[in-house]
Amino acid sequence: MLNHLFLDIETYSDVDLKLSGKYNYIHNKSFEILLCSYALNDSEVQTIVIAEAEPFDIDEFIGMLLDPNIIKVAHNAAFEIECFEVYFNIKLDITMWRCTMALSAYCGLPLQLKQVANELDVEHKKVEEGSTLIKTFSNPRKPTKNNPATRTYPADEPEKWKQYIYYNQYDVLAERDIFNVLNQYAIPEKETRIWRYDMQMNARGIKIDLEFVQNAARINEIIKERASEEILNLTGATTAKSVQQVTSFLEVETGMNVDSLSADSVKQLIKELKIQGGHDNAVKVLECRQTIAMTAGEKYKKILELINPDRRLRNSYQYYGAFRTGRWAGRGVQLQNLKRSNSRTIFNFDSCRDLVYKLDLEAIDLLYDNPIDFISQLVRTSFVANDGRTFYISDYSSIESRVNAWLAGEEWKLEVFRTHGKIYEAMAARIFKVPFTSITKDSDYRFKGKITELGCGYGMGGNKFAAENSLPIKEAKNLVALYRKENPKIIEMWADFEDCAIKAVRTGGRYYAQSCNVAFKRYKDYMTIELPSGRSLFYYKAQLIPGKFGNNVAVGYKGFNDKKIYTMLDTYGGKLVENVVQSVARDLMVDAILRIEDLGYPVMLHTHDEVAPEIRDHEKEYAKKEIDTIMSTPPKWAEGLPIKGDGFFSKYYRKDD
Repeated sequence: MLNHLFLDIETYSDVDLKLSGKYNYIHNKSFEILLCSYALNDSEVQTIVIAEAEPFDIDEFIGMLLDPNIIKVAHNAAFEIECFEVYFNIKLDITMWRCTMALSAYCGLPLQLKQVANELDVEHKKVEEGSTLIKTFSNPRKPTKNNPATRTYPADEPEKWKQYIYYNQYDVLAERDIFNVLNQYAIPEKETRIWRYDMQMNARGIKIDLEFVQNAARINEIIKERASEEILNLTGATTAKSVQQVTSFLEVETGMNVDSLSADSVKQLIKELKIQGGHDNAVKVLECRQTIAMTAGEKYKKILELINPDRRLRNSYQYYGAFRTGRWAGRGVQLQNLKRSNSRTIFNFDSCRDLVYKLDLEAIDLLYDNPIDFISQLVRTSFVANDGRTFYISDYSSIESRVNAWLAGEEWKLEVFRTHGKIYEAMAARIFKVPFTSITKDSDYRFKGKITELGCGYGMGGNKFAAENSLPIKEAKNLVALYRKENPKIIEMWADFEDCAIKAVRTGGRYYAQSCNVAFKRYKDYMTIELPSGRSLFYYKAQLIPGKFGNNVAVGYKGFNDKKIYTMLDTYGGKLVENVVQSVARDLMVDAILRIEDLGYPVMLHTHDEVAPEIRDHEKEYAKKEIDTIMSTPPKWAEGLPIKGDGFFSKYYRKDD
C-alpha cells in the first residue's frame, strides 16, 4: 500500500502573482519557499521553515518528494510541483501526485480550498486570517518614510509569523480531510491522465509574436484615445466615461430621454437615430462610446502583462474549470473566449497583420469603417508556432448537434451528418418545407435554420429564444414549435432525463435513459450521471424541490449561479440534456487530444470543439492524414456517432478563411 504525503507551502516573490501569472512569479530571482508543512499519512503535521532548516531536514523532505512509493497530495498541486522543481532544482514525477482541487472540481465542488472545506464540513477548515498573513510575509511591502523596508521578515513580526506557521499547517489538515472524503469518488484513469496533460500543456506554453502584440496594443490604445478626444470635443464633457455628462448631451442633442448607456441600449439608440436622420453628432458620440467599451482588443495588453521572458504565454487553461461538464476554463487571456474573425473584414490574414506590423493606422482608417473591431479580430494571430513548425487547426463540425442527435437517436439528423453534413440547410428545409437545394449560404432560410438548430436543442422557450435572437415573439414561438415537431426523439429525451433524475434522487436507485447509454443514480450527497465514456457528472446536495414550468417537482443541487455564487440551483430535462451533450463532446475532445499527443504532436491550444497541435514542417502531409483520421473516428464508447474534423495549416492561430 502506497503512502500519502499531504503538503502545503507558503512562498514569496517580488512579482504580483495575479497580475503577472504563475510562471513569472516562480521564475523571478526573488522567489523563495518560506514554509513547507507536511504530514505522512495520518501522522502529525511537520513544518520546515526553509530559511532556518538544517540541510538534512531539507534533504529528507526532498527524498520524500522523489520517493516513487509516496503519493504526494496538494491543493492546486501544479503550483507546488513547479515551485519545488525551480527552488530545489529537481525533476518530479507528476504521475506520483494527486490534486484535491482537481478532485473537488470533478465532484462538482468549488475550486477554492476554503469553500471546499466549508461545503464538506470537514473537521479542519482553513484559518480565516490567512489573507492578512499572506499580505504581510508573502508580498512586498510599500516603503514609508518611517519604515523604508520593502519586505516583512519573520523577525519583524514574530507573533504573526507563528500564526503563519499555524495557518500553513492547518491547510495540510484541511487538504487531508478533503482527500479522505473525496477519494472514494475515484477519478477515472483517463481523467488523471488529462489532468497531467493539462499541467504539461500549461507548462510548455504558447509562443507569442511579441512585435505584433506590442503594435496591436499600441494601435488599440490610439484608437481609444481618439474616441475619447472625440467625445470630449463634441460633448464638452470633462471625462469621456462620464455617463451623466454624455447622457445630458445626448438628451439635448436628440430631444430623447436616454435612460441607459449600456451596450445594448447604445446599439439600439444608434439604430433609431440613424433611421431618424439628422443626429450625426449624437451618433458619433455613441459610436465612440462603443469603441471605448470594446474589450476584445484589451487582450493584447493582457498578453503583455502575462508574457514570460522567453516570449511564451503559460498557464492559460484551468482543468475542469466548467465543473458541470468538465470542460476547461480560460485563465488570464481567456483563450476559450477570443473574438472570431469576419471574412468580410479580415479577407486576408497576412495583409491585415502586415498593417499592424507597419503601425499603418492611416491605411486601417482608410480600409475599415470600424478600426477597433478590425484590431480585435486579429487577437488569435498573436499565438504562433515555433520555428520550423506549423499549427494544424482542426475542429469538430457541429459537434453538439451531432451528439444530441446521436444520444436521442434522431435518425434524420444522423443521416444528414453521415452524408453532406449541412445541418442548418437541412433544418431550414424541414421547418419551412422548401427544397434543400434552394437554400443558399447567405439566405434568410439558412440563417433561421441555423439559429433554430443552435438555440432550441435544450428546451429553450419562445420568449427567451426571441430575446436572444432579436426576433418577434410570434415568430420565435413558431420556430420553437417547428423545431420540436421535427425533432420528436430529442424532445422525448428531455422528458426521459428529467424523469430518471427525479426517480434517482427520490429512491436512491439507478435509472437508465431509454434513448442512450446514460444512467442516473443517487449516491450519498450526490446525484450522478454516468456518461458513455465512463466519466460521471456530480450534482452535490441533490434533492427534490418545487418545480417550475408546470412541473410539481424538480431536482435541486448546489452549484454556481450567474453571479458566481455557490448556492442551491434547480435543473430540468433540457438542461440535463445540455449538460450531458456538452460533457460527451468534451470527452470526445479529450480522447482526440490524448491520441494526437500519443502520436508526438503537442496540442498547443484547444477550445470546446477545436485543437491546434504543432507539426514539424517536414511532417505536414503525414500528420494531416493521422489527425484527420483521429478527428473523424469516434472512440469505442461512441460507436455510431458521425463526427468529422476539418483542418488547415497555419503559422499562426486563426479561424479558416
